[in-house]
Amino acid sequence: MAIITTEAVILRSMPYRETSKIVTALTKDHGKLSLIARGARDTKSKYGGALELFNHISVIYYERANRDMFYISDASVIRGFTHIQKDLSRTYIAMAILEMANRVVHGNEEHQGFFELILQTLAGLHEEQRPKNGLLFFLMAMADNLGFTMDFENCDFCDNRVKNKDILRFNSDRGRLVCGECPREFHVHDTPALSKESIAVMAHLARCRGRGVYNLTISERSTQEVFQVLLQHLQRHIDELRTLQTLAYLRL
Repeated sequence: MAIITTEAVILRSMPYRETSKIVTALTKDHGKLSLIARGARDTKSKYGGALELFNHISVIYYERANRDMFYISDASVIRGFTHIQKDLSRTYIAMAILEMANRVVHGNEEHQGFFELILQTLAGLHEEQRPKNGLLFFLMAMADNLGFTMDFENCDFCDNRVKNKDILRFNSDRGRLVCGECPREFHVHDTPALSKESIAVMAHLARCRGRGVYNLTISERSTQEVFQVLLQHLQRHIDELRTLQTLAYLRL
């Protein structure tokens, strides 16, 4: 039996027996784990609020071979993103992000880049004034992190730059735009034409890697368009994202 200390973000929490909890945690060094916290629901629990959703924690647990769940020895909060919990819109966005993370990460292999992405996004939702921008940033960065990078600069077929094109659609299979000047057989008929604002926003998201994303003023129409394009692209490639329960609560 090994004693492991690592950082983690709580993705999910559920009651276990009379006073305990089972938490799903994305760790910095050991991937996604299921952890049992004995007595965590007791009023005098040593964990306090450390095992609540969204928290960035330091956790010590016992690792045993051939086990799917491990027992927590101790946990403490490194950073609690309290502003998220005080605002319903931020809460729903954060819940959607955690559900997506829970679905795309499998097993206990290291996913440090994805762990850092979750922390960066939660920090933005906690601190910044435009939380919807944080959701769009997360979707773009998650696609890039998982190997489904998108191109919003050039047409997929003629390879010309699309900056001044009037009609543009997005090909979810290939992750690239299709311009209206290409032959008809290349058009993507099941997707609507995108506004120039939406194209500009997605191009910025693809380049900025989070820098300045919360300074962008994005119209409601483009927020919805960009969200649909990015989500549909991910759902096209990742089956687990096609039945997200938290989407019913999002108001974009």
